[in-house]
Amino acid sequence: DILRDPWWLLRPRLEPFDYLHVRPLLDLTFAVPQAVWGLQPAPHYLIQMAMHLLNTWLVGRLARAWLGSAGAGVMAASLFAVWWPGREAFLYLHGRAELLGTAWMLLAALAAERSRWWCAAAVVGGLASFEGSIAILPILLIRDHLRNGRIRWRWHAPVLASVAVWAVVQ
Repeated sequence: DILRDPWWLLRPRLEPFDYLHVRPLLDLTFAVPQAVWGLQPAPHYLIQMAMHLLNTWLVGRLARAWLGSAGAGVMAASLFAVWWPGREAFLYLHGRAELLGTAWMLLAALAAERSRWWCAAAVVGGLASFEGSIAILPILLIRDHLRNGRIRWRWHAPVLASVAVWAVVQ
């Protein structure tokens, strides 16, 4: 029965060779609310809204960290909050992958300021949510080059290793 075994958990068994995306964290964000509230749309909409608000806050934190200005953080967060593609992602249920992936990418960028291991963990979270999260890799490398005048490949080794493992799993 599809209501007891939702499509996002059933699909790998129905199409084992066609299931190309491994998104366990995304699947979890659908499975848990369904187990608690059933197929009611309101909880899912509230989750989408909360994720958009989280991403808005993370954009503000990242802008403040990278630009060194609280005003820049407020401006970046404000623009992100009303940016049309961002709003579209939270208005439609299928946008949850982008919302979750964005949160992990923003966390990876913030973590990169302090710890390569936390950065790698956030990259893994992003890749376990949405394959588009791979976009954080060039951003981290460019940021490192702009900040240090070179790319510190050894520093990025945990992130690169997590991306390599993800590529094999995919």
